Amino acid sequence: MIRRPFIFLALVMALLLGFMLGYIVAVSDLDFAALRELLGKIPLAERVERPRPGGTETADKAAAPKPEPAPAPSEAGEAQEALLPVLRIVDGDTIHVRLDGRDETVRLLRVNTPERGQSGYNESIRALRGLLEDEQVRLEFETRGKPERDRYDRLLAYVFVDGKNLSVEMVRLGWTPYWTRYGRGRYATAFDRAQREAIATRRGMWATSKNKTR
Repeated sequence: MIRRPFIFLALVMALLLGFMLGYIVAVSDLDFAALRELLGKIPLAERVERPRPGGTETADKAAAPKPEPAPAPSEAGEAQEALLPVLRIVDGDTIHVRLDGRDETVRLLRVNTPERGQSGYNESIRALRGLLEDEQVRLEFETRGKPERDRYDRLLAYVFVDGKNLSVEMVRLGWTPYWTRYGRGRYATAFDRAQREAIATRRGMWATSKNKTR
């Protein structure tokens, strides 16, 4: 008598447990099916797992593209074709120009005009000023794109106005010899011709017998 109610109760509980397990499995299958259907509609890019806390900064750095290097400030070598305003004339072979927004001292290549206190100093300045009437110049360096400076930090360049090389013109006017102490440079033929002309016509510093054979 005691065993029959116990057996009956056990059967009832087994039936209830089976029913509950079946319900859970059915619901689980439904949820997984719905979840798979939902995920199929979501673009792949939106399903990427977000980085875990603490790793966000590292993940962002790894995913972010490297920034392009900032362009270097323009060098003087890139200004060869630009017309630059002349700010002032120092002497017969040195001027100041406006380059990249700053005052730049330029020493003309292959010339050496009289210094202050020497004969021809004022005349050489007037000659250079006459060649710089429009006050717009173009710089050209001995090696293209590679500007050089002297020990006084002056930019060494050929200075052009309307296609004329002012160093050659100063030699032609006779206010400087063709200065070859640091090399003959790329315009040696033009300098030789200009100096022969200045000597032959006794211009500028060649007007006196003292400088005739210099």
